Amino acid sequence: MLTTAVSFAVPFLAFVPAEKVHASGVLAVVVAGLITSHGSATHFSASDRVSERTNWRTIQLLLENGVFLVMGYELPTLLHDIHGAEGPELSQLLWIALAVTAVLIVLRMIFIFPLVEVIAHRERMAEAQSQMWRAEQRRMREERKDPSERTFAERRWKRKVRTRVSDVEALANARLGHKEGLVLGWAGMRGVITVAAAQTLPADVVYRSELILIAYLVAIITLIGQGATLPILIKKLGVRGSNEEADRRELGQLLGEIVEVMGGRLRSPGLRREDGARFDPVALDLVKADEERLEVRVRALSDDNEIHDEHLDERQELLHHLLDAAQGALLDARAQGTYSAATLSRAQAILDTEVLRLQAGGHHDAH
Repeated sequence: MLTTAVSFAVPFLAFVPAEKVHASGVLAVVVAGLITSHGSATHFSASDRVSERTNWRTIQLLLENGVFLVMGYELPTLLHDIHGAEGPELSQLLWIALAVTAVLIVLRMIFIFPLVEVIAHRERMAEAQSQMWRAEQRRMREERKDPSERTFAERRWKRKVRTRVSDVEALANARLGHKEGLVLGWAGMRGVITVAAAQTLPADVVYRSELILIAYLVAIITLIGQGATLPILIKKLGVRGSNEEADRRELGQLLGEIVEVMGGRLRSPGLRREDGARFDPVALDLVKADEERLEVRVRALSDDNEIHDEHLDERQELLHHLLDAAQGALLDARAQGTYSAATLSRAQAILDTEVLRLQAGGHHDAH
């Protein structure tokens, strides 16, 4: 609860100082969200992450829908202010909103298409070097050297090689052409952040009501216009989305690597209890028997079979060792950019669930 309370306070801690120095509080909150989201995998416990995901999804649902609800309530007030003031007419504001929308689309296209060309150039450069990096990766695999025997420089080089190979594969799997660029450019709908930014305008700003109304109109035009036509554009251009089967294979590959690291930790000759003693062979055998089921979805970390009391504590410690190794492997994959964010999030959720199941099982057995 304390962690959740702190996470709720972070947006205000980012917004208020930024506003005090006349910077953008909205952008400060966005940056703070990116930083805390990235750091949660390292600094939060499994229960923290599960609780935070649930709480923030609820807040997100309420805020996103609440903002548009506020728009509906505020529109009559804005229209009344504009009608009684000496300024642009409603029809003029509508034309301004349409012009702003057109400018936004053009600017987005100007940014997207050169970016697509840069990515294509990077892809060609990566393909030219791909054989060299893949050959080096095969050579290192054929060595079959235990990770504990590698020097720091060797481990660093291995990580660099793997990162390079992952970059090549990512560029090959996410090829962006002009069709995809057009879809990305057209997908720039405006919504909550635009409306929230407009609401932060000081009360003494000239034409404040008109500016807020223009922001509302831009959001409405882009959401209804671009949003409604985006599926049609995608279908006409023949752009394909993500492949669910490929996503499942990617998740399976990541979980397989995590299981491999966990198995390595389990078979390490240096594996010891907190007091320095060796684990009981019976407890080791019980955990090793679960490895075949781990290969499916890392589900056997909390076995339902009854265990004799003399081995319960040791088995709990062993499972904690394996989960720590799994989290370390996931953090390495996250740092190397080997897998997509969606796959990493799903794998993190699976591991967090196993940690909570293990903790719940320990509390239940203790009672």
